Parts: sequence; structure tokens; C-alpha cells
Amino acid sequence: MPTLLPRYGKSQGLGVIVSLLCLVAVLPYIALQLKGIVLGYSLLSSAPGSAVAPDSALGAEDTALVVTLVLGCLPCCLAPAA
Repeated sequence: MPTLLPRYGKSQGLGVIVSLLCLVAVLPYIALQLKGIVLGYSLLSSAPGSAVAPDSALGAEDTALVVTLVLGCLPCCLAPAA
């Protein structure tokens, strides 16, 4: 919270509330991005000419979990060693 705290009169309580509000506001957009990534992956990985709808693809939940874990661990893996 070092970036939000000075904007609100150095009130730590207000900074926490604003940070939580921002987090709650951005979660639907993150979920939509993950859904788009999984949909694109399932469309690209399905067999050509198959009539399987992307929503009924088996393992879509597993793909979403793997994508979330990879994107969550990516900054740690790419961080320069100190």
C-alpha cells in the first residue's frame, strides 16, 4: 500500500479499504481474461472439424487452474536473482 497511503492523508484504515475495493473491482476482469485464455486454448487444441462446443469441452476447469497457476508463478520465475 505504499502508493495508496499518501493519497488518503496517511490514514492506514482508509488505505486498506481503498485497496480492498480496488481488488474486488478488478476480480471480474481477471476472471474474464482467464475465461478468454481457456476458451482460446480449447478452440486451438480441439481436433479440426470437430463439433464440440468450447463450453462442453472436458477438462476446461483443469485448464483454467493450470493457466492461473502458470500466470501466478510467472513473475516469480522471471524475477532476476538478487
